[in-house]
Amino acid sequence: MKRSIISAAVLSAVFMSAGAFAANEIGTLTINGTVENSSCYFKNSDAKSTITLPNIDASRFSGLSTGATVGDEKRDDDSTPMVIVCPVGTELNTVRITGAQFTSGVLNKTSGDANGVGFNLALGDKQITDAEESNLKNELTAIETDDGIEYTLDFKAKYARLNSDVPVTAGTLSSVLTISVSAD
Repeated sequence: MKRSIISAAVLSAVFMSAGAFAANEIGTLTINGTVENSSCYFKNSDAKSTITLPNIDASRFSGLSTGATVGDEKRDDDSTPMVIVCPVGTELNTVRITGAQFTSGVLNKTSGDANGVGFNLALGDKQITDAEESNLKNELTAIETDDGIEYTLDFKAKYARLNSDVPVTAGTLSSVLTISVSAD
């Protein structure tokens, strides 16, 4: 019997506290939004490019400081470079690189057995030193086409000394990067 009296007292207190709020004292805020992909896209849905650098003798890196480059700059090997299309009135401004790591501005290898060496990567005349590069307007030429505004990603690469404390050893090296873009 005592339990049912206590339960009835507790239930009464709950219902009384709910009634303490008048109907005009409670409001509701709803926040809605949509996150979309970039309005820009790769013109060729199979957007792949390859830069194959010529073989180079490991001894050419001897005495070079971290970040120093060796050999000639090379552009992509493909007859179809990476082309981005944006709607008219939109400017391509940022390139994001995933699957890559940079050390002192030098792109590290993602596979291979060579040591002490990486790549100097550039887009146009601007060296890419980090996984996200902004303010690329001066490096990209906009060409208006029937599809929209087209930008060709003119990537260039050459060998670079990764760490002057680590001897460069012969072997292969490769970096595979995923490129995404965003526009203003």
